[in-house]
Amino acid sequence: MVVAGDPHEMIARAVNCPISEFGGRFADEIANGAARRRCEALDLLWRKAREGHPASIKEVITLTGASMGEAAFRRDAEEAEETEPRPKKRPPGKRELAHAAAQTAGEGTEWGDDLLGTMQ
Repeated sequence: MVVAGDPHEMIARAVNCPISEFGGRFADEIANGAARRRCEALDLLWRKAREGHPASIKEVITLTGASMGEAAFRRDAEEAEETEPRPKKRPPGKRELAHAAAQTAGEGTEWGDDLLGTMQ
């Protein structure tokens, strides 16, 4: 509520705390609450930008400066490319297996080289 700018009296009533004790009990939250929420908001914004959300990317670049933002995104993109697994070579399909078997179909049989003319 401090982040939203509500007066301390209203916040004290909301948390059922006497106003005389409010400053002592919640001194850390009053002093650092806004900074913590801003940090959380920036962290969320950064995550959305890394996921590729265009508005978030634009906002991050605006907040950090174009050169810093671009350098960070390039570095992150290069790291992502390096860590992405290489696509696996797919196993041969039925047609490829049949074609490979046909290449050596006559070997070791009485047909011998008779089949060579039909396979080309």
